[in-house]
Amino acid sequence: MNPANTVGDLIKDIKERLTLDGKNRVFEEGKELSSEFMKDKAEPEAFTKEFLIDKILDPLELEKLPEKSFETPKGHRIVDYRIKGKTGMFLVEAKPLNANLFDKSKDGGVNQIKGLFKLVEVKEHYDFGVATDGLRWVFIDKNKEVVSDLNLEANYEQIREFLVGKEKVISPKTEEEISKKFYDWYNALLHGGRYKDHENKQKTVSEADCLVNNIMGVKDWDDKEQIAQVVMNRLIFIKFLQSKAIIGEDILNYLAEVKEDLLTPKLRQLFFGCLDRPKDERFDIDERFKDVPYLNGSLFVHAEVERKNIDYKVRAEILKN
Repeated sequence: MNPANTVGDLIKDIKERLTLDGKNRVFEEGKELSSEFMKDKAEPEAFTKEFLIDKILDPLELEKLPEKSFETPKGHRIVDYRIKGKTGMFLVEAKPLNANLFDKSKDGGVNQIKGLFKLVEVKEHYDFGVATDGLRWVFIDKNKEVVSDLNLEANYEQIREFLVGKEKVISPKTEEEISKKFYDWYNALLHGGRYKDHENKQKTVSEADCLVNNIMGVKDWDDKEQIAQVVMNRLIFIKFLQSKAIIGEDILNYLAEVKEDLLTPKLRQLFFGCLDRPKDERFDIDERFKDVPYLNGSLFVHAEVERKNIDYKVRAEILKN
C-alpha cells in the first residue's frame, strides 16, 4: 500500500463530500469544518472521525476499546478513542477538520489529553495521548509534554510509527527525567539510597537491604557487586519482556513470593534452564516457566564471576522492592 496514495485518496473523498464553497473554505482558507460546508449535513466531528480518522486507524490492526468515562476534578470525561496496540494503550481526542487543537479552553484537544494525564489511573494504564483533527496529529506523552506535531500528508509514516508502537512517544525532557529516576532506583537497589517511585513518592532502601548485601556466600566485595549487577540486569530485562507480553506470566511477582530457600534455585532455573535453553531441551522446570521463550543471548549465560562463586545465594526480601 502506497501511503501517499492512501492519504491522497482519503482527502479526495472528503473534498467530494463538501460543497464547492465548503471545499474552498476548508482546504484553501483553512476554516474549521462546519455542517454547512457538507453536501449531506452531519455533525463535523463525527464526519471527521468516520471519513478520515477511522480510516487511518482501522488498517493498523489496533483494537478500539469500549467507551469509558474518566472521573476528573471537573466532572466526568469521555474520550473519543481508547486504543490498544501490541505494545500498550493510548487515548485519542478527535476534533473537526481544521479545529484549533491548541485552543486554550478546556475543550481544546491538547488540553483535554493533558487533563486526562493528570489522573493516576490514566498515567498508569496509557502510554500516550493524541489530539487530532484528522489532518494534524499532536502526540503527547504521559508527562503532558508535546512530543510531535505532525501533518498527515507530509508525515504519514511517522504518525503510523507512533500509532503502532514502533517509535516511542516520549519527549527529551521526559526521557531525561525517566533516565534519572531509573538510575536513582537502580543505584538504590544495588547499594542503598533514595529514589522516587512511579507515583513520584520518595522511597528508601537501606544499605543493609540493598542487593549487594543480599548476595550470600560470597566473601569478596567486588564479586558480590558484580553478581548483584548481573542479577539486577537480568531481572530488569525480564520485566521489560513482561511489559511487552513476550513473557505472559508475572514471573517477578511469583519469585518475590517464593520461600527463601527456593529463590536462588528458581532464579537459576529461569536464567539458565529456560531463557538460555531451547524448549525441547528443558527438563524438570517450574510450571510457571514453561512458556518462557529461549533468547539465546549472553545475558543469561553464566558470568565468569558466577562460575567463580558457584554457590552464591540471593535473599528473597530484596525482590519485594
